[in-house]
Amino acid sequence: MNNSGDNERENLLASMCRDVAENRAGVDELQEILETARKNLGDIRAGFDMMLSGQSQKVQKACRDIVPEINRAFDEYERVMKDVGSYFHSFDKGSLKASASRVSEASANLDRLLFEFRQAGLIALGPSGVPGLNLLLNTVQRIQNGEQLQEKLMEQAEREGIYSQQVVQELKAAGRNPENMAKAEAWQTVSDAADLLVAYVQSGDYKSFEDAQILLNDAVIRFEELPGAVDQEALSKSPTASPVANIVINAFLGLRDGVIPPEFAAEALGRLWNDMETIKFRFNAITRNPADSSLVEEEAEIVADVIAAMEEALNEYDACLDNGSYEPLDEINEKLTAMIEQLEESMGIFQELADKENKTPCPKCGHYNYTINKFCEKCSFKLPAFSGEQAAGLDVSDSGQARAGEKQGPVMTENVQRLFECANSVIAGKVSLDEFDREVSMMEELLAAAYNSAGPLPHTNTEKYKQADKDKIAKFDSVLKEASDVYVHGLEDFEVGLSFFRQYIEGGSSESISTGMQLIWQGLGKLQDVYKATEPFVRQ
Repeated sequence: MNNSGDNERENLLASMCRDVAENRAGVDELQEILETARKNLGDIRAGFDMMLSGQSQKVQKACRDIVPEINRAFDEYERVMKDVGSYFHSFDKGSLKASASRVSEASANLDRLLFEFRQAGLIALGPSGVPGLNLLLNTVQRIQNGEQLQEKLMEQAEREGIYSQQVVQELKAAGRNPENMAKAEAWQTVSDAADLLVAYVQSGDYKSFEDAQILLNDAVIRFEELPGAVDQEALSKSPTASPVANIVINAFLGLRDGVIPPEFAAEALGRLWNDMETIKFRFNAITRNPADSSLVEEEAEIVADVIAAMEEALNEYDACLDNGSYEPLDEINEKLTAMIEQLEESMGIFQELADKENKTPCPKCGHYNYTINKFCEKCSFKLPAFSGEQAAGLDVSDSGQARAGEKQGPVMTENVQRLFECANSVIAGKVSLDEFDREVSMMEELLAAAYNSAGPLPHTNTEKYKQADKDKIAKFDSVLKEASDVYVHGLEDFEVGLSFFRQYIEGGSSESISTGMQLIWQGLGKLQDVYKATEPFVRQ
């Protein structure tokens, strides 16, 4: 979104506030400019909301963190204008002069956030990490699909061509080392493509359009091959059972060696922090009610200690990023590797003990169910009516067919099972890449629908309830907030897992399929954790 003209008017508002405060202009002039600025801000906000609603789910997800900041910036700007308007009643020139500074700050802040929104959205368009290149590729594709966007393409190509040339000149001036030269060549390719697109719009020569497409795709490849380009598949392979932790460990090693950018390492660490939130959510959901068994309590203490040690390791990674010192990195990596192994073992035992407490095993598959369930949550087998004595939790004897000691992990769903079967079949050569592509696309559509359903949490009005009920509702609201965060983390795991499947489709190795399955299975577990944690409150 380009609002440079708006900034001129807004700066004019700040200037007029100062002029009136210092008796260089009259109140009528200030009132006219303020009304214009208010109308302009309202138009920009309405345009932003309309533009945002028309974006793809991928772009909306990429920008979801910055959108609330933009809305707060709009709100702040409106408050500042209201304060300017109060001058017409108070005639306090000291306050008006202070408002002038706030107008400038609000204008600059909004402009910065809108620019960041544009950059994030353009990067999400793909396929490169260069916003302007993605913008040109997107417009070219839309023209190919029959949209009449030549005038817009002309404007974009001229702007991106000028910017690309500026970058080329800066890189050449910075030193003719191999890295700078490779970057300069990539940006020069964008500049050449932009020139061809301008020529196409001016002359209608379709060959210029086709040649520009070739150069734009070449630029994507050149940017991908630049030093520092990150191969997530390679980073995710070892040394732990967690692909996300592996990416963190290897990304920080690459950061120390100067081959991984700090932004990538920080993003990977953020995803691991999200996983820790999920683990704590799962742990808290189990320990929220007092255990009847001392075994569960003892194992809970072990898990709590391991979680604390893992958080300590993640804080140490954060410290490395903050101070730029990577001397303790080997020690931190060893700690994280050991803690992940311990957590997997201790959390597995704890989950198994807790899952069996006050539950009974299914006679068919061994999955432990609430005693009021009529059908097994895992295999849908009709359960017998259990008495209180039979539902004594950890002391329930095995029915003979039940698999005692079975680890209670995610339950396979029909859609995920079909996706995994197709993934295994494509590796074995039993189905084509096109068939696998269709299956992945279908799951991406389901994922987009799930993201759309993850809206704001409802607010419970507790005024009409008794205090005891208010306490229960407050507890439920707290669980619901935690559950909402974990739900989104689960969807994110799904999304990253599907991106590894996409890597395989585009020529990756079978390791991409393996890593994708791990992440999708992990995401499925998080979504089902949300159900398990909130189900007891729904029952109450």
